[in-house]
Amino acid sequence: MEKKQLNKSKYLFYGLIAFIVISGFLQDFFMKNINLVLKHITTGLTNYSVPLFYPLEDWTVAQIYLLKWVLTIFWMIYFWTLSFFTLRVYFKPRGISVRAINYVYLILFGLAGILYVTGWVFGIGNTMYHIVRTLTGLTNSFMPVLIVFLFLNYFPKEAEN
Repeated sequence: MEKKQLNKSKYLFYGLIAFIVISGFLQDFFMKNINLVLKHITTGLTNYSVPLFYPLEDWTVAQIYLLKWVLTIFWMIYFWTLSFFTLRVYFKPRGISVRAINYVYLILFGLAGILYVTGWVFGIGNTMYHIVRTLTGLTNSFMPVLIVFLFLNYFPKEAEN
């Protein structure tokens, strides 16, 4: 009976990993198309976005930036939640996985926030943007799950106590 439960958990884990990867492509699709509309609005170049995004042409630049902020925060929370449950399925008896994924996300969020505020305060926002963008990009991917999964599988078992 326990072997069947283990197989179900294993398949659920692999399914959730596949879902995270597919979600990453979906997030990328949305953000790239929104950026194409934004480029069209700000430069007047041809809009190469998918027709689904054409209604955004009627929005102001400020509205599109607000949309991007809201979606960025949504995707961060979405991937954090999905990562949390994925690791919980695999490492059921070990509470360290839950803490580990939370630490990874909190560190990435915190570092991105500190760098963003630093750039804003010191007037070097354009310089900091690329670093902040990379950190938020990491939170919107399967990388935190991969890092925690590999770390916990190769970390000495004594560290769990």
